[in-house]
Amino acid sequence: ADTIGPVAPGTLPFAAFDGQIDTSWESGLPRGTERPWLKVDLDSPLDVDEVTVVAGESADSKVRRIVVETAAGTSAPHEVREGRTTTVAVPDGATSWFRVSLAPGSEPRADLSISEVRIDGLDIDRTLVLPRVPADWGAPQHVLLTTEPVIEPCVRVEKSVRCTAR
Repeated sequence: ADTIGPVAPGTLPFAAFDGQIDTSWESGLPRGTERPWLKVDLDSPLDVDEVTVVAGESADSKVRRIVVETAAGTSAPHEVREGRTTTVAVPDGATSWFRVSLAPGSEPRADLSISEVRIDGLDIDRTLVLPRVPADWGAPQHVLLTTEPVIEPCVRVEKSVRCTAR
């Protein structure tokens, strides 16, 4: 995806595949003439004939037009509205990737927010990698995971909280 700079964890690309409508991938404002996009590379080719998209909240609440691209071709443009489900037919055929983007000719400098993307037969998982704890700290009693931005990874060891420097 095309987001640059710091982002809230709930707006990262995985938010479009987590099964929760209240989280959304958010593109941020595009750079130059490039349209905002969200692309997924698949582990193995998948036959895809349609992609279901639920639009998230855009910065200006305007209707967006999207296209879905696969190795077999590009869909016709479709209007998407915040919180509504849109089923997009794509050219039949196996693909090892797909990409959702604003349609060509969209308003310049428009953002894109996607709450969910669903494809039959596709299950996307997210692996969380916890921060390494220095051996001399001992085993942590608790590890705190949060969706809020965290400045430093921290763990609680006995009665103290210890944080690693970045």
